[in-house]
Amino acid sequence: MSSAAVLPWWSPRLWGAHALLVVALAATIALGYWQWHVSQDHRSAQVASIAHEQPRPLSAVMGHNDPFPDAALGRPVSIQGSWVPQGTLFVHQPGGYWVVSPVAVGGPGQPAIYVIRGFTRTPHAPTVAGTTSLVAWLEPDGSDTTPDPNPRDDILPSLQLSLAVPHVRQQLYSAWAVSADGQGAWNVAQTNDGTAGLMRVANPGGGKASVTTGLRNLLYAIEWWLFGCFAIYIWWRYVRDATRQAPVGEPASADTQDHAVTSQP
Repeated sequence: MSSAAVLPWWSPRLWGAHALLVVALAATIALGYWQWHVSQDHRSAQVASIAHEQPRPLSAVMGHNDPFPDAALGRPVSIQGSWVPQGTLFVHQPGGYWVVSPVAVGGPGQPAIYVIRGFTRTPHAPTVAGTTSLVAWLEPDGSDTTPDPNPRDDILPSLQLSLAVPHVRQQLYSAWAVSADGQGAWNVAQTNDGTAGLMRVANPGGGKASVTTGLRNLLYAIEWWLFGCFAIYIWWRYVRDATRQAPVGEPASADTQDHAVTSQP
């Protein structure tokens, strides 16, 4: 008897398996994405809460010789000191400049931290002088290493402490501070914060969520996507077996015939 044709994978008999795979993949991908989105929402909520925490004194968060602490990213701090007006710089940004001025923390001659006071369309801004008390968000030094084409002027190509050092005589904190004037519901008195006449700058980096925040939902997302991979494997095994099975009526192989037991009359 002649053998039947091998079943192709697009055969109508396998359409049910294909449809089940599509449904399983759609469900696992959608559920995984939903859990991943929930995980990111948890992290965003924690970052937002960090940016609006009650400000702590800068000295309680870091010293002028300390490397930037990861836990300080995007956190509000209170800064008291004196402006160093001769250190004011303008940092290139799309459409204009950030105005940054150093504050000698604690008083004249003390180590200073550069404060992003605001935004301006041109490299000109109101001068600042005297004592100040302000709230600002902490940010680490940027990773940009663009060289300054004209180190003698007061315009920087990017926010780099290495480029700001020559413009002040004091030691500098290993951080930038972004003035949070009017951007938080804090019961902290602020005086002479240097933002007058400038556009506000939002907290550029935000805070840093803890490693475990949203972790459970992230693991759920990965679990759903693994289920999708398992569904593909089951579908592949089923289709492979269905398309490789020996057709009915196929003659026995030569090996089988050689080992067959001859019937006795």
